[in-house]
Amino acid sequence: MRFPNLMTYIALMIVVVFAVLPFAWIFTVSVKPESEIFTSNPSWIPLKPTIENYNFLFEHFRFDEALINSTVIAVLCTTITIAFSSIAAYGFSRYKFPGVGIMLVILMFFRMFIPASLLVPLYDLFKFFGLINTIYAIVLGQLCTTLPFTIWLLKGFFDELPVEIEEAAFVDGMSPFQTLVRVVLPIALPGLITAALFAFWGSWNEFLFALSFATSSARTGTVAISFMMSEYKIWWGSIAAGGLVLAVPTLVVSYVLQKYMVRGLTAGAIR
Repeated sequence: MRFPNLMTYIALMIVVVFAVLPFAWIFTVSVKPESEIFTSNPSWIPLKPTIENYNFLFEHFRFDEALINSTVIAVLCTTITIAFSSIAAYGFSRYKFPGVGIMLVILMFFRMFIPASLLVPLYDLFKFFGLINTIYAIVLGQLCTTLPFTIWLLKGFFDELPVEIEEAAFVDGMSPFQTLVRVVLPIALPGLITAALFAFWGSWNEFLFALSFATSSARTGTVAISFMMSEYKIWWGSIAAGGLVLAVPTLVVSYVLQKYMVRGLTAGAIR
């Protein structure tokens, strides 16, 4: 083995270790009894493994309800994001109307806003429409951050598609909307999946809007974990168990769709 290749493998191993190490530690804490978590000499391997932290997580903190809320919010946000951003991105890509450049700059400008700066105006708006303490307020708040980014992302994919394919569809009698749905979107599937993954990750891990706009009835998984820290006690075992449970769906979705994501991220790099 050549020396440069050996150094590459060593560097990759170091990266893998640093990436896996936190998950390994979270798992060991999640299966440790409280006496082993607070010991002065903690060990990687639990002496008496237990699932009590997981039982306490779902029985005392009602984590199953929080997971359902997180799932509904993530699915709604991802679906709405892809539906609207694909149409908007296709319009920006194919129709060069006056002011298109300024509108794209404005979209990116809104994407650069810190989410905390949107809390007060969004809270007042949702309160006026009676959306506070509902999952819809969380979804709409998250859309303010996901839509601008996915529109920019998908526009790059649509720019790479040859116009001749759409012109052939027009000759066959398809309308612009039919061409988008039946011709363009299937070709741009890797880009759509990449955008959907970003929208799913952001909405699944959303914390700020979920904490500000909803109460216990619409509590998400991330907010539920924050309530495991009180003035008198911190349930470290349940926190570790909750963090691990929250990480599983994103890992599974990412693993299943990884080939599409790699194609999507590299599609716009070739001119």
